Amino acid sequence: FTVFPNLKGYFETSKNFGIDNLYIKGLSPTNRVRFFEHPQDDQEKAAIGRESMNYPIQEACASIVKVALVNLRKLIIKHNYPVKLHLPVHDEILASAHKDFADQWKIIQDREMRKAADLFLEEGLLGTDTTILDKWTK
Repeated sequence: FTVFPNLKGYFETSKNFGIDNLYIKGLSPTNRVRFFEHPQDDQEKAAIGRESMNYPIQEACASIVKVALVNLRKLIIKHNYPVKLHLPVHDEILASAHKDFADQWKIIQDREMRKAADLFLEEGLLGTDTTILDKWTK
């Protein structure tokens, strides 16, 4: 909260909105809606509050990765890049690139991930951490 002082108020507003309205919206441009059932007790009400704080962030993260994947796939096809995209893991996009193209792909993937994030958040707010490995270690 020291680095992002408005975050605490955002969480509180999201929590209260979800509890009061029984739904919460994701961030623009998707604005996806998550509906909640009417709570039967305080425990369910608290769960709605927690989910209301978490949903916009998780939904934006998932959407950012999806947008980046679609755009990366289009580039691979258009330019016949020697790259294969693999299963995304949370906020990661795993790709295999020919060793002679890996450094160039790192730049392309980084750029596309940043562009996708900029659709949802203040431009340049999120960065990326791209690593090139000789083999898959996970």
